[in-house]
Formats: sequence, structure tokens, C-alpha cells
Amino acid sequence: MNKMPTKTDTKQLTQSQLLIWAGQMLLPESPMYNMVMTFELNGTIKVAAFQEAFQMLVNKSDIMRTVISTEGGEPIQMVQPQINYELEYIDWRNSPSKLDFQNWIKSRSEQVFDISKKTFDSALIQFSEEKFVWYFNQHHIVTDGWSLTVLYAAMAKFYKNALAGTLSETEDLPAFESYIEYEKNIRTQPKKESVANYWKEKLAALPTPPRLYGAVGKKGVSHSERVLVDLGKERTEQLLALSKEKDLRALTASMSLFNMFSTVLFTYLFRVSGQQNLVVGTPSHNRPTLAFKQTPGVFIEIFPMQADVSPEDTFMDLFKKVRTEASYHLRNAQLGMNSPELSGSFNVLLNFISGTFSDSFENVSMQSEWV
Repeated sequence: MNKMPTKTDTKQLTQSQLLIWAGQMLLPESPMYNMVMTFELNGTIKVAAFQEAFQMLVNKSDIMRTVISTEGGEPIQMVQPQINYELEYIDWRNSPSKLDFQNWIKSRSEQVFDISKKTFDSALIQFSEEKFVWYFNQHHIVTDGWSLTVLYAAMAKFYKNALAGTLSETEDLPAFESYIEYEKNIRTQPKKESVANYWKEKLAALPTPPRLYGAVGKKGVSHSERVLVDLGKERTEQLLALSKEKDLRALTASMSLFNMFSTVLFTYLFRVSGQQNLVVGTPSHNRPTLAFKQTPGVFIEIFPMQADVSPEDTFMDLFKKVRTEASYHLRNAQLGMNSPELSGSFNVLLNFISGTFSDSFENVSMQSEWV
């Protein structure tokens, strides 16, 4: 039996966690906050070593042992001191078809977490001697896109150590608890008046309520279809080259690409909806330090970006508007400034994640898919 944490182990939720928690409470039977990844591993995997590595991932990351409960009607988070978790191993070398596997993924990924007990689910599936899939699902209240890349890198390192017999020497991952304290201190400080006024004025200028195609969306439906588009090597290289052009270049390559993709998205939304005053939500990663970049957990806060699109605009005309908006957005998307009103001011999200997964897993090739 797991030792129950004491009251001193409890922490408040961060601003992002609180908004996610509220959304889940509104739709308690919905799996809309499940963040599911599959990693196809093409090579030989030692199952016992993989299971040992995953247990070490649980042991060494406080966010993997975090649960959310309520106290006096308020949500709190607690880090369980220990979770004994045996990663499920499924041997499908002789049975299921591709369709069977897709049905399994769909069913498994739609299971609703009891976040008061556990906030992750995982399994290792073997299809042949040299083909495995690692299934990994976390509730969004403890993770974000960048965090998944951190956990993947840690898992690969722990697996390597397990194979070498040095797993006991593995160091802890940076604790999300340190960010909770950091954000708490920021939130208790007086807000910067200029930043607060920026978002107040921004919110007043946005269309209310947000709409797309002029229609009200379906209520209580969280299912969506994910369409993967591989740009390919040639187009990717062309985009990277464009991002370095004088008229398109920003402070970083990622910022240049973000501005370009944002412009494309605003163009698309204008064309399919006919609307000219458009709003897109986009996350601020909130990882200002190297330590935070290496910390698993949910750091993001989402803020709106707005653009007025004219039928006479060229791509560069709109790009300049978006670049200016993105500059103000970057300057004002500061920690603790998010609110339910800002989070509800858009209905399209541009989730531009600059973190990446290594294409190998201890000398085994890997392909990732965000389910």
C-alpha cells in the first residue's frame, strides 16, 4: 500500500492547472485532457529493462507521482512518496491486425482518469522481435507538449542505464514543485499595471463570444480527428531558408517559423469563414530558465492573438500585422496574467511546440505520434 502524503505535502494548483481542473469538473466523464503519445520502436527492446526504466521514471519525477484532490472544496495537488507501478506488457506478436490495434488505442485513450489516484497510464506492446510500441498517456493537468519531450529523453536515458546495470545511479529529474513555488510568488506580487492594462484592452477589443463559421459548436463533445501532414524534407528546408530572409527573419528561427505559420493560419481562417476580425489562442511556454526547460510538468499559459484581415491584403501585408501582434504577445504573455476570460476568447488554437523527440531510443529507431 502506498504511503499517503501528509498535509504538509499539499500544494496549490498553478493558474494553468486550475483552469484545466475547472474544465474537467465541468465535463467529468470526458477524456478531453488526455495527452496520448505512441512511440514506435523499431529494434530489439529488453522488456524487463524497459519496465525497470519506467518505474525509475515514476520514482525520479515528482509530476509522475502527483495526484489532484479537493480539500474544503478547493483543488490541491499532492506528490505521493512512492507509486509501485509495473508497466503493462502486451504480447501481440501472433494476434491483432492494424485495425485491432487502432481500436485498442482508441478505447484505451478514451479512459477517464481518476486524478485523485493517478494521472498517467502506460503500456509496452510487442508486435514482432523488432517492433514495439510504447503507449504513454498523461492527464494535461500534469504535463504539456514540452514536458513530454523531457520525459521521453529521461526514459531513454533510464533504459540505457538499465541495460548497463547502472540504473541505481540515476539522478532525480528537476522537481515541478520548484515551479509551483516560483509561480506562487509571482502571483502574489502586484501585477505589472502596463501588462494588466494590455490584456484588459485586448479583451475588450475581441469579438464576444468567439465564433467560427458563425455557428455555435457542439456541446459536450471532445472527440476530434487528428490529421497528420508531413511537409517532407524539401519543403521543410525551403521553409527554414525563408525564415532566414531579411523580411521574414525574427530574433530566433522558431519565432520566424511561428510568425509564418500564424500568418498561414489566419489566412486559412479568413478564407473558410469570411471573418476579418480573427482570434487565435497560442501558448506561452513559461520556461524562462534552463532548469525549467528540463523540468517535467505543465507550464503553459494560453493567450489570444488577434488579426484584422482585409481581402486586399497580400501575404506580406498580413505577415507584418501578425509579426507586430506576436511581438506584443511575446512581451505581455507573462506568468500569472492568464485568466478564464482570456482563455475563453478564442476557438482556434495554434500549438507551436519547438521541443522535439530524438529519432532514436538507445540505438533503436523511433517514430512518435500524438494520438
